[in-house]
Amino acid sequence: MHVIARMMRNPKRVGEVRTALQTTFPGPVAQKRCVELAQLECRSRVLKRAEVDADVEREIAVGLKLKKPYRDALQLIARDRKMSMANYARKIMEGHIKSVFPNLEKN
Repeated sequence: MHVIARMMRNPKRVGEVRTALQTTFPGPVAQKRCVELAQLECRSRVLKRAEVDADVEREIAVGLKLKKPYRDALQLIARDRKMSMANYARKIMEGHIKSVFPNLEKN
């Protein structure tokens, strides 16, 4: 089931799922159940990753000590750019530091 889940997560191997199921599980009932369990495992990984991202977002919010309207605006801008708030905040800070210290990376 875990191998099938890994195959389902890998776009290059999705086509191999049916063959792997048919060789591993002879009956359609077992194949269907394996797919259901593999999908659950995939969903749990996504949810677990979302929890980690939410923790990072909270750490950034606390670390920056932004007022709520500013934090909310930062989060909206980051989402529009398809970035996490943490990565967007890091990008902004790196850009500012580079403008203040242009020779920083040359050392």
